[in-house]
Amino acid sequence: MFADKEIEATADIELEVAPESLLRISTQKLNEYVELLKLKQEHPEFESEINAQLLSFTSDSLTLSNYPREFSISDIHQIGDTRTEGDSLELFTLGFTVHTDFDTFKDSVLTSVSSRSDYTQYAEAVMIKKVTFLKFNSN
Repeated sequence: MFADKEIEATADIELEVAPESLLRISTQKLNEYVELLKLKQEHPEFESEINAQLLSFTSDSLTLSNYPREFSISDIHQIGDTRTEGDSLELFTLGFTVHTDFDTFKDSVLTSVSSRSDYTQYAEAVMIKKVTFLKFNSN
């Protein structure tokens, strides 16, 4: 049906990511980070491999890495507004509740979402989002 028609894709397509989607993506990444921390606690023999994976989430030493064994997190939510830094960086705080065998407390992490364009085989621009967790500056 389309055999004699040539498709030409020259326009860039930029998909906007709604704030609730950024929260969903960041929540998913935080849960993945926590699962890696738990795996590292349960299987110290794989520490170097797991540490390499953890570096894709953060280069900082976050308080999450110091939680006791058998911890879990819940109630992940955004605290405050999103701050936009330039065209490709958004910063906001994720708050959550930490549950251990002996205590329940609240914690938070600074979340950075960077964006970059990636071009598909049809020359469409697709935004790629990367989530990174950072320590809060003590300034």
